[in-house]
Amino acid sequence: MSALQEDSISRTKKVLNMVDGYFYNQNSETRGELRKHLMDEFDKYTKLQATIEQQAAKIAMLEEAQANWAHLNHQTELKREAALERIRVSDAEEPKLLPPVMMDKALTVLMQTDDGDNEAERYLANIDDGCAFVVTKSEMFFHQLRLSVAKNPEIANKVSVLFYQDGEYKKVGLGYEDELRWPVGFLEGAWSMEIEISKVREAIRKNADQPKKN
Repeated sequence: MSALQEDSISRTKKVLNMVDGYFYNQNSETRGELRKHLMDEFDKYTKLQATIEQQAAKIAMLEEAQANWAHLNHQTELKREAALERIRVSDAEEPKLLPPVMMDKALTVLMQTDDGDNEAERYLANIDDGCAFVVTKSEMFFHQLRLSVAKNPEIANKVSVLFYQDGEYKKVGLGYEDELRWPVGFLEGAWSMEIEISKVREAIRKNADQPKKN
């Protein structure tokens, strides 16, 4: 029983004693009816107080939960801002100006060195400084990660590689034992194309080696 309920009971008893004294000369039936009425009202009052206390306890729990959520949300926001500061999207780097080039064919293609290995080394050098997020199509970046893990396997616990395919993200391991579990289609484009080129060249060579009919 709460202190509030005990105080209510004490006050009610005093009122009942006063009523008993005031109606002492009245008949017992009148006093009994009045006493019963007061007890009914007191019962309603105590139930109401109990309900109020229950609601107050629920409100306190909700306020505590809200405070915890606000704290968690604040911490998450701080981590998100820290991560955003470290985001490096390789495909969105500021373009570098290149010297003029003569376009003497219908299609001119300019190839550049894939510096994904240098990018990977830069991120790995700062891997303990915080979170980073990289979007890249560079195979060299990925292979540099594999080389680093081969040298220091503990790095694999700090790096997560995901391959986006068919509307979902698929985990790609960096260790030797993970290679057989790579997602189907991962890094297969260049190898498949190389096989196709070899087949075409071989077919042309065989056709050229066949004797020509007169």
